[in-house]
Amino acid sequence: MWKLPSLRPYYDNYVRDISIVFLLLLPLTICNAISIFVGHFLNLAALPDTAQKFFYFSNLLIGIYPTALCIITTYYLSTKHNVNPMVVVPYSLVMFIAVSLSNGLVASNGLPNKEVDPIGWTHKLIF
Repeated sequence: MWKLPSLRPYYDNYVRDISIVFLLLLPLTICNAISIFVGHFLNLAALPDTAQKFFYFSNLLIGIYPTALCIITTYYLSTKHNVNPMVVVPYSLVMFIAVSLSNGLVASNGLPNKEVDPIGWTHKLIF
């Protein structure tokens, strides 16, 4: 009797790789959370101008997150497959920016991080 091969080892590797990439992004997330916390604390302390600077910093961190995800994922996969990261990372970053620019996914601050409107995308696909 012929038995189908199991996909379990591939799934385990996939989940491990995703968790490693997001653990590498954890300092950025923690820094964002701390800046939001300090901003709200400064609002309660009646220092709204200083709080707005922390909220602005938090928005910058949110804007940097997709680019950092692209760079860290590419770096991790290149080191995993024994490819020089200096060859792969610039190409992936250029492709990420090119796809973002060509689809109009650039935020007002110039970073390629604008969220996609799912209703608009399905509307363009259907009609």
